[in-house]
Amino acid sequence: MNTVAELGQWWNLIYVIPFCLGVVLVLLSVLGAGRHGMGGHHAGHGMHLGHGHVGQSVGHSLGHGGHVGHSATHGGGHGTAHGHAATHGQAAHSHAAHGQHGSHAQGHSHHGNSQHGHSSHGQDGRSEGIGDMTQGMVRATVHPTPWSLAAALHIQNIPPLMLAQNFMLFWGIFGWAANQFFGKSAHDPARFIVPSLLATVAGSLVITILLSAVMSRFTPSDETFAVTKRDLEGRLGEAVSTITDRMGSVYARDAVGTLHHLPCRIAPDGAPIAKGEQVLVIEYHPEGDYYRVKSWKPDTE
Repeated sequence: MNTVAELGQWWNLIYVIPFCLGVVLVLLSVLGAGRHGMGGHHAGHGMHLGHGHVGQSVGHSLGHGGHVGHSATHGGGHGTAHGHAATHGQAAHSHAAHGQHGSHAQGHSHHGNSQHGHSSHGQDGRSEGIGDMTQGMVRATVHPTPWSLAAALHIQNIPPLMLAQNFMLFWGIFGWAANQFFGKSAHDPARFIVPSLLATVAGSLVITILLSAVMSRFTPSDETFAVTKRDLEGRLGEAVSTITDRMGSVYARDAVGTLHHLPCRIAPDGAPIAKGEQVLVIEYHPEGDYYRVKSWKPDTE
């Protein structure tokens, strides 16, 4: 009873409540991941109907409510996916046919190749060619943001929600331990609460960052927990800085709403995309660890 009563005191509640919230977030994350995994599995069987990789992803993105108005205008996410993929497919077929000096058989064979459906997503449907792109490309140079700080700490692969729940759990643990330690020498809470808070803030931050860095280190480079980098293809985002064919970055959300900071490039012959403009994430290029993107204007696409 004494322990329960002690937990209810204000100097302990400031640690107990965040700890309980952290536990709730962990439970919600576990339950949500299970449901999303089941839902994503069934959705995958229903949506891979051969309409084109990028078109399918755009339809999936719009279907999740990212741009409801545009989706409705074109008859829903599925219709948009079919039409958009058809546009890419027709343009790519035309380019392949002309590139083979009028050889329709070779052009048709190239159009039917499933590999081409994933690699030729230029602004006009042409094969972009990446032989001139090097692995050591300079990443986007942007003003300091929480995302650039996360990258500097090597925790950029950890979802913000997981960072928050880890911090709250450690906050509760360190806070309770600090109160017990400092309370032995200073029985008045007004005297030990300040050193307790300072120790808790320092300990929680350090342990959260160290644990997250370890988790990030052992997370595969092409996977952010349940979301792979390929899963972000076809998502809509916003340019964080001016995007050129050499550098740029974009904010984009995955299917469950988690925000990602992605390095990106435009096609070599494309016009630069200004900061703040809406973009479509077309394809991930693992050899340079960046995404190919294009400008996205819902009212004209």
